[in-house]
Amino acid sequence: MHARRLWTYILTLPAGTQVMMVSVVISTICLAVAWSAAHVPRTEELWHLLWVPRHSWKRPWTVLTSLPCTISVMELALHLCILPILAPALEQQWGMLELIRFSSVVGVVSRIVLFVLAYVLAGIQEVLTHKQYVLNACYNGLYAIFIGFLVAYTQLWPDHVLAWPESYRYRDALMLVVGVSNIPILFGLYAPFLEMQVAWIVAWIYLRFYQPHGTGLWGDASSSFAFAKFFPTVIQPFLAPISRRVYHAASTLRVLPVAMDDEMDLELHVSGAAPTNPRAEAERHRTMALSALDPAAPEPAAGAAPPVPAPSPQSTT
Repeated sequence: MHARRLWTYILTLPAGTQVMMVSVVISTICLAVAWSAAHVPRTEELWHLLWVPRHSWKRPWTVLTSLPCTISVMELALHLCILPILAPALEQQWGMLELIRFSSVVGVVSRIVLFVLAYVLAGIQEVLTHKQYVLNACYNGLYAIFIGFLVAYTQLWPDHVLAWPESYRYRDALMLVVGVSNIPILFGLYAPFLEMQVAWIVAWIYLRFYQPHGTGLWGDASSSFAFAKFFPTVIQPFLAPISRRVYHAASTLRVLPVAMDDEMDLELHVSGAAPTNPRAEAERHRTMALSALDPAAPEPAAGAAPPVPAPSPQSTT
């Protein structure tokens, strides 16, 4: 009876969520079979399937194969519990293809950035301890994507208050997870916690600048999704000038889209002389959601005057 109810519940999930759950199950089974065929203890990593910075440059396919892999029954159960909780709401807003694209971008780009970061940290460790522990960390699972999902929840429902922890919003829950994940890193436990530190920034950059929308806009220029908004209010005025300089440097190097003018502020993503209109911002979120639910919706009539969304640098290039 319970198995039938569980199966019925799985069938009611959106197709993209089902695809991700099936990929986790199949990849985990393949990993278990490969472990058995190799006749090695389960404490030893299989470099051909899992992602390890030291070996990844020789086996680049592990960037993808390691994402849906889990190495224990408990980890598999954790993934199969989290996916149906976080993924369906995003798939309802974005659609299946965008959910898969977002997950792939966050997972793969996080690993690429982590590869560079791992070798930088390894150089520091070599100088201080003559060891390179960070290069031997073994990464697997969808932890980076789960963090990315929390960033997406922060974008779509910035003011939603959680039932637990009390008075917490999605932004607070995200930064709580990111903050707590720093503790194991201090004790030399790098996987998957170091990847989580990278993944939330990668997810924010994609959603902020590159995510396509049916309205012809790219990214999300609303002030509620500014980088400084993820941090406590008391330090936001100090972060704004820093993030502005980082943005100008990154846009100069064409790492991020170029702003419309030199006064563009990364924090507000609008000209510093023009304050953000909360009503226009709310309408922008509404338009993004409607376009994701119905990408084939007709354009407004020529005489209509729809709310003007906040400017996005991609829309001008």
